[in-house]
Amino acid sequence: MSNIKTTEVRDFYVKLNDAIITHQQARLNIFYLINFFDSKDYSNSSFEIIISNLDFSKLLEEGINRIDNETLLEIKESLEDLICFIRNMIGKLKINKEDYLEMISLMQDVDRNVILFRKDISHSLAYIDDLTDLLNRSAMEKDLERYHEKFLNDKEIYSIALIDIDNFKMINDNYGHTFGDEVLKEISKKIKESIRRTDKVYRYGGEEILVCFRGKNVEQVFDIINRLRKKVGLHRDYNVDFNLEITFSAGVATPEVSDLTYIDVIDRADEKLYSAKKSGKNRVGF
Repeated sequence: MSNIKTTEVRDFYVKLNDAIITHQQARLNIFYLINFFDSKDYSNSSFEIIISNLDFSKLLEEGINRIDNETLLEIKESLEDLICFIRNMIGKLKINKEDYLEMISLMQDVDRNVILFRKDISHSLAYIDDLTDLLNRSAMEKDLERYHEKFLNDKEIYSIALIDIDNFKMINDNYGHTFGDEVLKEISKKIKESIRRTDKVYRYGGEEILVCFRGKNVEQVFDIINRLRKKVGLHRDYNVDFNLEITFSAGVATPEVSDLTYIDVIDRADEKLYSAKKSGKNRVGF
């Protein structure tokens, strides 16, 4: 889901549910066709309409191209198997019990994969911040607890950067909260575009953003965040006033053996952020 907005995921989810309702209705028509198989009731055109309603593979292709979720491909494959089987089965002069049971089994495969996808998406959306499309604080707590445990047990290093947009209250007061939201969204987007896929970005609270870098020490993270700070400072697309300079300050920290939890690391990053703010803002402390 890293390359798609939460609203787009939700829109796709709604479309998929509508397509599945149509698909389920087409299944009932297939059962009717089988149970009342009669040359007077059956025509190729009516069968093709049923197949068309069964098939939502084009929508699945759209989702596969947009959403990072392997289950969508499994739904598509099981759906194709089902439609191919139904076409062959209906072409027979007589439909036996084995065919009927095989069709039921293929329908259940589609249903299982749809259920798995719904669980995946529901779980993912529960950890996404609606405004910024960043991971939310609940996701951060879950991830950092795991990363810190790996640090304590296996010495797997991680570092965090706590980022705060400078003068954000002034931006909201002078230009309105809608504009403030746009600034926050744009900076969030810039951060996501500037890090590795294995790194994670969270909305920590308000205008604060936390970035977790696995396998990188504090000096490496300082360099990354400092380059990003300069990049954001040069960006003007969201400015309604050319005299308005939008910058951020940040604090960077890495865990120490004496840290009992990840909260100790965040507190240290917060101290570095506070120092950067007091030193004039638009800088990174570590």
